[in-house]
Amino acid sequence: MKHSTRFSLIFMSIFIGQFLQASEADTAFRMIGSIGGGASYHSGGFSGIPSVKTCCTTYPNTQSSLFEFMLGLRTSNVLQQDKFTLQGSIQASISQFNAPFSSKDIVGNIINGNTVTQVLIDYSLALSGMMIGLEPRLHMHYSKLPISLFLGFNASSFITNNANQIERIIKPNDVNYTNGTKELNRYDGNIEGLNSLLFSGILGMEYQFAVQENLLLIPSIAYRTYFNSFIADHPWSMNGMIASIGMSYAIPKPEKPIDIPPPPPPPIEEKEPEITLNMHFHALLNDAMVEFGDTIPYPYERNINLEAKTIAPIYMFEKNSSENISEYGHEETLLEIAIKQGNAPLRILAMASDQESENMAQARAEYIKKKLLDINPERSIQAETRIIKTKGLRYPELLDESRMVMIAHADGTLPIYTRTDTQLVFQETSIRLITEPSITGARIAGMASLGNVKTKTIEEPDITFSFSPSVADPIETQKFIAQSFVTFEPNLKSKSRIELYIRPILLRENVNEIQNSNTSKEYILGYSDFDEGSLSMIDQSVTQRIKKALSSGIPITMIPLIDDLGKSDHNSILAKERVKSALKILESEIGKNALKNVTISTPRVFQADGKVSGRILHRGISIRIGE
Repeated sequence: MKHSTRFSLIFMSIFIGQFLQASEADTAFRMIGSIGGGASYHSGGFSGIPSVKTCCTTYPNTQSSLFEFMLGLRTSNVLQQDKFTLQGSIQASISQFNAPFSSKDIVGNIINGNTVTQVLIDYSLALSGMMIGLEPRLHMHYSKLPISLFLGFNASSFITNNANQIERIIKPNDVNYTNGTKELNRYDGNIEGLNSLLFSGILGMEYQFAVQENLLLIPSIAYRTYFNSFIADHPWSMNGMIASIGMSYAIPKPEKPIDIPPPPPPPIEEKEPEITLNMHFHALLNDAMVEFGDTIPYPYERNINLEAKTIAPIYMFEKNSSENISEYGHEETLLEIAIKQGNAPLRILAMASDQESENMAQARAEYIKKKLLDINPERSIQAETRIIKTKGLRYPELLDESRMVMIAHADGTLPIYTRTDTQLVFQETSIRLITEPSITGARIAGMASLGNVKTKTIEEPDITFSFSPSVADPIETQKFIAQSFVTFEPNLKSKSRIELYIRPILLRENVNEIQNSNTSKEYILGYSDFDEGSLSMIDQSVTQRIKKALSSGIPITMIPLIDDLGKSDHNSILAKERVKSALKILESEIGKNALKNVTISTPRVFQADGKVSGRILHRGISIRIGE
């Protein structure tokens, strides 16, 4: 027995010595990470939370699981036997918990024949969440063993949360709710009124095993308590016991570079002198004229192209969501330009079905409104909501459209964005610049610069460089081609000549220029709601295109657009009503006589493309300008 005790003491001394030896390999900091889990204890004594009001029961205390993951840095002071050592650490934490509150209550009696039976209901309220936080800790060591006590303070905030309230009939067995089942889901969604910051403290003990010279394995056990409740002015709070396993890695010390004396410099070789030629030009941009060196005028023309495009902004949201957008009926970049350019009041029409939460349509409207105000805070935006009754829908495809948010001007017209493209076009005449260096030498090299843009040496026959005419007038950068060559006169080494030819060329063609004016184009004049003959959203720019085309004698074709839902006879009637609505709108803008030259085409039926917004954008009137 004495030998066994002596062997144990020797083994522990060797183990502790190996641990302390591993700690001595540390540098200023260690990388630490841990993962753990345990039990969470939740305080009850409440009848509901702001998201869910339960009238007939009070929830008792409950317990469930708790998981934590941490990653951070820790100081690596050397731990010594029987000496007090302090270590500090700071860690980022992610924790997840569940709180399955449950309370059984008798809500009344039911008469079944001659028997009176009490109705017992289980009110369950499952709360869960995930939090992210920051936690500094203080580690204290005083022992022969590598055991430390630690305490810390955590500040965290919710990143996800959920409340699910269900009522279940426990007895009698032959009683159901009006939905035909024994279970009724009262709420499933976010928890309202959560505190923005949660504060907790932790107290625990850890043990350190040396795995390698720079690597430690650290199991620990700790108790965590939260100082404030999860919901403002509410008794729900949490404590927990956590068992964790962590790793600690000492960042290696950087190796000091060895001072190696530099090699002796190579012997200096005599070389023939090189002539460096610097040709400096400057350019000024005046009215339709570029001057090089204030001496050589160079004419140009300025081309300005204007492009206008209408946008039909439509967002499709996922079911039961006011933040997750599943589909766009427009280009977000073009909408951002239109919101920044315009100042007309906007109108948001947000929809939701009666199967979703009560305030879902308003939440979707507020989400899109905030998105638009982030682009242009000066825009005036009004929001409207519409609840779609699912019992009145004849086609299941219309249920997807009930999650739509549409944007238009307050007067019903659609947003338009404009883009201006400016370009300089130079002539084809060349400029010739000549210089004669006066220093003799075996080789002539040089560097040419125009403005503040330098080129490579002019030893090669062709030089390409860029030039911006004026910083004050930021027009598009042009591209220049410079051709050069060097000549030497016989028997006259002291004279050499460089001739430099510069010719500006176009960087690109006019991208917005219409190459074929007879090309047929179609534009959407306005959109209609499902099963409606009126036009609810109008594109004012298309009205101006029609007016201009009719005055020039260009043919106009009006095409009514109908979707694939509904009977063909009923859709034909809708097509005629939409044509009448369009002619009435155009008559007030253009005149009744001018509209006599408008041809009415047969209706075009929508072909399903897999996108919900495709069908929505195919209800209304299309205008074809040209043959």
